[in-house]
Amino acid sequence: MEAYVAYYENGRIIPVGNPKIPEKRKLIITVLDETIAKPVRPPFEYGIMSDSMWMADDFNAPLDIFEEYM
Repeated sequence: MEAYVAYYENGRIIPVGNPKIPEKRKLIITVLDETIAKPVRPPFEYGIMSDSMWMADDFNAPLDIFEEYM
């Protein structure tokens, strides 16, 4: 097993120097540092669902089925 140094830029792996790697050789790639950009989530928008819900006007009114317990 041999080790080579390379850099990842614009979707390509660029080796340092001119390593003699045979064609169709399987490679194991190890990332050594945390310089890879992490995916960015879009900012959260508050109130995005505000028009999709409603509450009945008599929401807090007692229910008839619980009348004997009250």
